[in-house]
Formats: sequence, structure tokens, C-alpha cells
Amino acid sequence: MDGEYMAIREAAKVVQQHFEAEMPVYFYTDCQAVANKLSDPQSAKWEKRAHELSLIVEYEFQVKWIPRERNRKADSLAGTGRRRGATKAVAAD
Repeated sequence: MDGEYMAIREAAKVVQQHFEAEMPVYFYTDCQAVANKLSDPQSAKWEKRAHELSLIVEYEFQVKWIPRERNRKADSLAGTGRRRGATKAVAAD
């Protein structure tokens, strides 16, 4: 779940850098546990993470769960990125 959170955090940084309109932001994940924990934090760890995202995005945001079977293309792209080492490049920015 930590890796999924880190991916959402990196996406939040992209939103911050490239989007100026104050519109709601939706992050989609196939990890239902992460979506639930960020939407309704039940621990200090996840409350801190949700707060961190709100500081990065600066707008209203929601983390929504989408079942993996409805998200095959994104899952495939994420796998390709991991195999190519793209996640290391994003984390370095």
C-alpha cells in the first residue's frame, strides 16, 4: 500500500505543477484499501498522508477505487513503467 500511496503523491505533484484551475481532483486506484484509508483515515499514519496530499494539491480531492478488471490499460501501463524503471525517474524529479 505504501507504493500505491507514493504513486498518488507523485500524481498530486503533477497536478500542482500543471493545473491552475481550482477544480476537484480525482485520483483513481485499484487498491481499495488505499482509497478507503485516504478517504476516511482511521490511523494517524493515513490521516497524515491525507493531509499531506491536501497540502500538495491545494484543491478538493478524492481518491476513488476502481476494480482492476475495469482498469486493465492503466495496470498494463504501470507494469511497463516499472519494468522500464520509469518510477525511479519520476521519484527523482
